[in-house]
Amino acid sequence: MVYGKDFIWLHLGKTGGTTTNYLFSQCLELVEYYDLDTDPKKHENIAFHSRRFPDIDFTQKKIILGFRKIETWIVSHNNHFSHFIDESRIAELSQSGRVYSGPAGESKSPDQWLESYLQKPIDHFIRAEHLSEDFLTVMRNYGLIDDHKIKNCKRNRGDYKKSFSYTKKQLQKIYEDNPLWMGIQNRIYD
Repeated sequence: MVYGKDFIWLHLGKTGGTTTNYLFSQCLELVEYYDLDTDPKKHENIAFHSRRFPDIDFTQKKIILGFRKIETWIVSHNNHFSHFIDESRIAELSQSGRVYSGPAGESKSPDQWLESYLQKPIDHFIRAEHLSEDFLTVMRNYGLIDDHKIKNCKRNRGDYKKSFSYTKKQLQKIYEDNPLWMGIQNRIYD
């Protein structure tokens, strides 16, 4: 999570957050607070951060959320937790359009994961696939940014144990099962 005078960026995991956090560190004049990359609280929602910082009125800030296409988010999320689950479980979850959500092997749909971040309307999205470009476009609303510090920056690349090619039928089911995610995805991607 990062906030400035007029904005708060919420870190939905596996949407380019490590790079986004780094990009914020390149324009600290706009930032009042940012979580360190190692802080487990960095992925929490606005309700959590409102309790964490009771003196900050987050209702007056524009909300920015990182985002990613659903099929790559599922694979990235499940691979991230590969130290808790084996490759066959990663494959099973990913192919069914679900994501790992706990040490007992629980799973959630992408919509279930996303909905806690949507307690308030999102004003801006930063797409992982267009991260530097979107970051510049969004953050220019809040002040001047030195473009050359931002362009083409990537701090983290997923090294996945398992990658997937979805069938059309699998993708259709994932899309149908996650109307919340797909509503956003269809709106913000060309």
